[in-house]
Amino acid sequence: MYTLRIVVEVDPSAAEPVGADAGSMPAWPSQGVDADEAAGYDRLAFTVVDDDGWPTTRTVPDLEVDEDAARLDVPVAVEAGQPACLLCHWHTPGLDRLRQRLFRGRCRPAGDRIVFEPASSATLRNETLLDRLRFVVDGKRRTRAYFRTRSE
Repeated sequence: MYTLRIVVEVDPSAAEPVGADAGSMPAWPSQGVDADEAAGYDRLAFTVVDDDGWPTTRTVPDLEVDEDAARLDVPVAVEAGQPACLLCHWHTPGLDRLRQRLFRGRCRPAGDRIVFEPASSATLRNETLLDRLRFVVDGKRRTRAYFRTRSE
């Protein structure tokens, strides 16, 4: 039996407000995001790994969604099929309460925009004690599933 225990401690030194170019998240029913959840996110960030192997993250000022994909207006170069992440989140100024949804998928260029096709998403809410407990339990479940898949 394999037991994995990871403790991550993050001690941010500052939280800087994002300017007016931060986009908003529209409802995305095919991805499980209803209007209430979408309205709660006030920051969107898009990340791809560049040719040198370093992640490049940009604020998303404009986002449109349809059933299968999101169209982003982000100043970063991408190639067809490149792995990417879209992070939708909000937090209090002290970072003591937060909520986020992370979409993982692939992207491709489409004219002056980027098309992002999500393959999976995960949520994290740190608003109540139940949210923290749920985060730990879900993390253990996903870790067990990951190692079960890797050992097959």
